[in-house]
Amino acid sequence: MRHLLPAVLLLAACATTVTPRPTEIAFAPNGDLTVRLSDWQRCTGIRHAATATGSGWAGQLEGCEPAYSYEVALEPNPIRSALGRMLGFFPGMGQVILRDGTGHSWRFDVPPPIED
Repeated sequence: MRHLLPAVLLLAACATTVTPRPTEIAFAPNGDLTVRLSDWQRCTGIRHAATATGSGWAGQLEGCEPAYSYEVALEPNPIRSALGRMLGFFPGMGQVILRDGTGHSWRFDVPPPIED
């Protein structure tokens, strides 16, 4: 019986499921948001007129489970915006906030901070 206990504990540990969490974000030049989850799923937040907010855009990520809502809040910077449009890179600085249905949230800086 004592020999069965480790096997039962190991099976119980393997049976638990972990909800994937956001690990990184990236933007396409057109502003579409891509989120990678801890289980390597990729989710997309499409930027279009219907998702616009006062300081960016928001919506529901597509293509992954569980469902996450997102909010992109940018700080206005006309010089960076003009350069971004001309050179084809994402024209903003600010934050992305992701939320799941259980009340958890994750914040990502745009662009990410430079590590020393």
